[in-house]
Amino acid sequence: MAAKTVEYSWIKNVKWVKVKERDIDIALESFYTKGYEKKYFKKIGINFGISNQLVFSDGRIYFDQQDIDSTTHLLLEKKDKLSKYALKVTNHCVKQLKKCEQFLKKHKKTNFSKISDGSFKKICSEFIEVIYSLIPQAFFVSEILEKVASEKIIASLKNHTSDPVSLYTKLVIPTQPSRLSREYVERLALALKLQQKNSIDHGIKKYLNKFGWVALYSPIDDLYTKEKILTEIKKLSEKSNLADELKQAKRKEIELKKIAAQAWRTVKLPAHDHLLIKVMQKNAWVRTYRRELISEIFFQMRPMYIKCARKLNLKFSDLRQVACWEIIEQLNNPEKNFDNMIEERKSGYVFLQQKNEVQIISGESISKIFDPEKNSTINAELKGLPVYHGQAVGPVKIIHKKEDLASFKKGEVLVAPTVGTWMMPAVEKCIAIITDAGGVLSHTAIVAREFKKPCIVATKHATKILKNGQIVTIDTQLNLIKLK
Repeated sequence: MAAKTVEYSWIKNVKWVKVKERDIDIALESFYTKGYEKKYFKKIGINFGISNQLVFSDGRIYFDQQDIDSTTHLLLEKKDKLSKYALKVTNHCVKQLKKCEQFLKKHKKTNFSKISDGSFKKICSEFIEVIYSLIPQAFFVSEILEKVASEKIIASLKNHTSDPVSLYTKLVIPTQPSRLSREYVERLALALKLQQKNSIDHGIKKYLNKFGWVALYSPIDDLYTKEKILTEIKKLSEKSNLADELKQAKRKEIELKKIAAQAWRTVKLPAHDHLLIKVMQKNAWVRTYRRELISEIFFQMRPMYIKCARKLNLKFSDLRQVACWEIIEQLNNPEKNFDNMIEERKSGYVFLQQKNEVQIISGESISKIFDPEKNSTINAELKGLPVYHGQAVGPVKIIHKKEDLASFKKGEVLVAPTVGTWMMPAVEKCIAIITDAGGVLSHTAIVAREFKKPCIVATKHATKILKNGQIVTIDTQLNLIKLK
C-alpha cells in the first residue's frame, strides 16, 4: 500500500528533541502517535496536543522542542498553584485507569469466536479508544510534569539537606508496590516449592493466568509458555539462599514504606510543596501501573488480535506491521490488501506526525525524511540522575530487544534506553542499572528501588558510549560512571 503524498521539507525546520529510544513496532507505536491528539489530552484535563512527532523503526522517538516548551510553560505559570493543578491532572489519569479496569472486567469472558461481526468491530474500536486514553500520561506526566515538579521540589529541599535529590527519591516512594515486584515474589515462591521437591504444575498455571501479561510490551509479543517459566523457575531453584531471598522480597514493601515515612519526618515544607510531593508520590505509582495495565489489556485481548489476523488473512506476527487504526479500516473494507505494505515496512518505516495527521512512511520515501541524529553530537561524559544509591563494578550488557535477554549473565551491568516490563529477567540478574532516559518517578527508578539495584538514569547516551563487556564502576553518591 503506497504512502500518501507528504510534504517533507518542513521536517528540517523543526527543532527535534530525542526523548527516548525503545524497542518498538507499528502495532504498539500507532497507539502512541494517535493517543497524543488533543482530544485525549482533554480527557486528563489538559488543553493541549502534540503537534509534531518523528519515530524511526530503530526505536528513536523525537518530539518538537516547541511542544515541550509549551507544556513546560503551562506548568511554570501555575507557580504555587502547580500542586493543585497536578493533583487535578493525576485524578483524571486515575479516572482513565479505572475505565480501563472496567473494560477488562467487561470483556474478561468474551468469546470472540461466537460474537457477530458488528459486535467484534465495536469491541475492537472500544479497545483502541481505551488504550488511546492512557497515552497522554506518558508525555505529560513522564516527560513534563516530573521535570518541572522535581526541579521545584529539589530546590525547596535544599533547605533541609545537602543531598536533596536523594531525599526526594525517598519521599516519592509509592505507597503501593508495583505488580512486577509481586510477580517476582510469586516466582521465588514457586522456585522454593520446586527446591523442596513439591509439585508446581498448578502453581505455574495460576502464575501464567495472573502474570502472563508481563511478557507483552507490544500486543504482538510472544506469550510466556509453561516450558519457559518452568526453565526460569528451575534456574531460580538452584540458589542456595532461596528461602532468605523470598523473605527479603516479601519484606521489601514494608522496608520501602519505612524509608519513605522516615524521610517525611525529616522535612517540614510549605503546604503547596508538601501537596506537590504527595501528588508526585501518587504519580510514581500511576505511571508504572499505567504501563502494567496496558500490558494486561494486550494479554486479555489476545483472542481479539488472533481473530483480527484471521479476518485480515494475515499471519499473526504480521500484525506487528499494522497500525491499530488500519485494523479497523480493513475490517470495514476487507477488499484492501496489506501484503505489499507489510513486506515494505519490514525493511524499515518512519512515523511522521504533523498536527493531527499521522503517516507511516516506508520504502523509498524513507530516504526523503530528515534524520535529526545525523546532525547531532554525543558528549562522551557520562552523568545522569542517581535514583537508587550504591556502588558496583562489572561488565556492561546493553539491552535493546527481547533477543538480548538470552545472553544476559548474572553480575552484569544492565544498560538500556529505559527499563521495560519485559526486562525483568535482566533486572533480577544485574548488579546495577544505567539508562539513557528516565527520572525520579520513572519505571526504571521504581524497579531499581524495589530490587535494590544501584541506578543512574537520564545519561542520554549510555547505550551509545558504553560497549558490551566493558568494565564500568558505578558510584551513585558521586553520580559517577567510570570506564575501565
